[in-house]
Amino acid sequence: MGSNIVTGITGSGNFKRLVLVVLTVLALSVSGLSLVGSFTQTQIQSRLELYQINLMLRATGELDLPPDRPAETDDPIAVLRQQLLGDRTFADARQQYQAFRQKAALNAEKLIRELTIPANNRSANSEASSEASDLATAGPDSDFDQLAQQLRELAAVDLRLGLLQARLGESAAALTTWQQLARLSSSLPDSIDPQSFLSDFDEIRDNLALLWGNRNQITNQVTNQVTNPNAPALPPAIAQGIEDNIRQFLGGWFRNASLARLYRLQQRPAELSLLAAETNLQAESLLLKLAAVNLIPSLALLCGIISLIVLLVQRFLKGSNSLLSLASVQWTVPWAGETIWEVFILGFFAIGQIVVPLIRSIGLQLLGIQPSTLTGGTQAGIILFSYGLMAAGSVLTLRYAVKSYLPLPEGWFQFNWQNGRWLAWGIGGYCVALPIVILVSLANQQIWQGQGGSNPILSIVLENRDPVAITCFFLTASIAAPLFEETLFRGFLLPSLTRYLPPWGAIGLSSLIFALAHLSLSEVLPLTTLGIVLGVVYARSRNLLSSILLHGLWNSGTLASLILLSSR
Repeated sequence: MGSNIVTGITGSGNFKRLVLVVLTVLALSVSGLSLVGSFTQTQIQSRLELYQINLMLRATGELDLPPDRPAETDDPIAVLRQQLLGDRTFADARQQYQAFRQKAALNAEKLIRELTIPANNRSANSEASSEASDLATAGPDSDFDQLAQQLRELAAVDLRLGLLQARLGESAAALTTWQQLARLSSSLPDSIDPQSFLSDFDEIRDNLALLWGNRNQITNQVTNQVTNPNAPALPPAIAQGIEDNIRQFLGGWFRNASLARLYRLQQRPAELSLLAAETNLQAESLLLKLAAVNLIPSLALLCGIISLIVLLVQRFLKGSNSLLSLASVQWTVPWAGETIWEVFILGFFAIGQIVVPLIRSIGLQLLGIQPSTLTGGTQAGIILFSYGLMAAGSVLTLRYAVKSYLPLPEGWFQFNWQNGRWLAWGIGGYCVALPIVILVSLANQQIWQGQGGSNPILSIVLENRDPVAITCFFLTASIAAPLFEETLFRGFLLPSLTRYLPPWGAIGLSSLIFALAHLSLSEVLPLTTLGIVLGVVYARSRNLLSSILLHGLWNSGTLASLILLSSR
C-alpha cells in the first residue's frame, strides 16, 4: 500500500499512529461532551409544535369567542378549515402548551439548582457535559442571562396558556395560570432577583386577568365607582396602556383575541369589526400555508407506505432478486481500516470539532464581534462559511488519503448523470424514508420527552425571515450538506466498511456514525434510520446522485416547513 496523508507529514508510521491516537482522544472527547451536553437541551421539535399550533389557532379565524359566521359546508375555505383543523384546535393547543410548560419549568429548576450549588462543589464532569454546568463555569453574567431567558420563555408560555384556558371557558384556571409567574418569582433563591428580568411581565399578566375578570369587578377596580352603566368598562387612558402591552407581548391569535376582548369591553365596534376582517383574511392565507405544509408530505407519505409494502412483499417473494437484496453489492477496497481512521479523525472530527470552531472564534475576536450581537443573516452566513471550511478540509484529507491508490477500482465515487435511474432511486427513497423515519421519530419522542437537543440551524430558522439568512440556510442544508455528507458517509465510509462487514452491517454502522456526527442525542435514532435508507439507495443504485437527491429533498422539505411555520 502507498503512503497516506499523515505518513507523508510525519515520515514515521509509529509517530503517525501516535498523532492519530492523540487526535482521536481529543476529537472524541469534544464530540462526546457535545453529545452528552445535548441531553439537557430542549428539542426543536417542541418549539416547532408550538409554532404549528400558533399557526393553526390563527387559521381558525376566531377571536376570543366562537365565530358568529354560520357553518357553510359548500364554502371551500370552510371545508378546508374543517379538514385541516377539525373541532379540537383550542383543546389540543391548551394540552400542547401545558406539556411544553412542564418541560420548561423542569429546565428552569435545573438551572436554579445549578446556580445555587457552590462553585467548588460542582463536578468537573458535570460542568463539561451539561448545558446548566457549562453556564456555571461561564461566569455570573452567563448564568444570569440563561436563567433570565428560560424564565421569560416560561412567562410567555403562561400568558398564552391562560388565554387558551379563557377561550375554552376556564376563566378560573386562566387566572390561576397567570399567577404562576408570581409564585415562581417568589420561590427563587434570595441570590436571584427576578424583578430585573420578569417585572415587565407583571403588568401584562395583570392586564389579562383584568380583561377576563368579572365586569363589575373590573369597573370597581379601575374607577372605584359605577356612574354610568352604559359607559366603557375601562377608561380610555387605561385601555390604551393595556392595548400597548398586548401588542408588545403577544402575537398571532393571542394578540387578536386579547384585543377583541378589550374592544368589546370598550364598546369599540368599528375597531372590533376591522380586527375581525383582518383576522379572517389572515386565516385564509394561513390555511393555504397549512395545506402546503401538509399536502406534499402527506402525498409522499402515502406513496412511501405503498412502496414500502410493495418492496417488503417483493423481498419475501423474490428473495435475492428483489430490490431490497444486497447480495450482489460489493466493492473492491484497496485500503485498510487505518485509512478510514485517518479520514474521519483528522479530516472530519478534528477539523470539524476543533480546527473550524477555533478559526471561527479567533476570527470573531479579531473583528471584535460579540456572537450575541449577530443578526440572523450574519449567523447564517457564518454557519455556511464554517460548514464549507469543514467540508473543504475533509474532502482534501480524503483526497490525499486515497491519492496513492489512484486510479480507484470501479464503482467508487460515482456521479452518473446519464443514467436516469438515480432520479427514481432518489425520489422513491425519499417517499419510503418518510413513513419509516416518522414512525421511529414518534417512538423517539416518547424516549426523550422533548429533551436531547437538536440541530442549531433549525432553531435559528424559526427566528428569522431574513432573505439572506434563508438563502444561506438553504445553501447549507439542501445543497452543501447533501453533497459533502453523501460523499463522505456513503461514497467513502460505507464501501470501505464492506472490507470488514457484510453490506447490511456496513450500512448500519456507517448510518450510526452519520447520526452521531450530528452531535444531538435525540436525533441519533431518526438519523440512523434515515442513514440506513440513504445507504440502501446508494448501494443499490451505485450512484451518489441518488442519495444526494434523497438527502437534499429531506433537508429541503424540513427547511420549507420551518420557514412556512415560522412566518407570522
